Amino acid sequence: TFKEFSNNQNACLTAIKQEISSNTEEELSIKINGQLSSDIIDKIIQISKENNTKFEYLADASFSHNDDANAIVICSSKSALHIENIDVESKYHELSTSIFSI
Repeated sequence: TFKEFSNNQNACLTAIKQEISSNTEEELSIKINGQLSSDIIDKIIQISKENNTKFEYLADASFSHNDDANAIVICSSKSALHIENIDVESKYHELSTSIFSI
């Protein structure tokens, strides 16, 4: 979410890297909310390129950018992904204990 990126950008970027590198069975894609700062968008695109992951920049001005809005979505273009926990702070607890406690 935007709040998670606001609290700690580096932890979110690390979580994105871990999520896409841990999924070797699906061809993943990253949907990027264009309301993110250009600095963060550039870093997400770099992560995407480093991991041969497609990305889509969604620049619709109507997309929300409040604290609870999705900043990015990681998805599969070929099948539904069943991911029980999508909350960065709880899924990557080892990152959140030291980084998200701001």
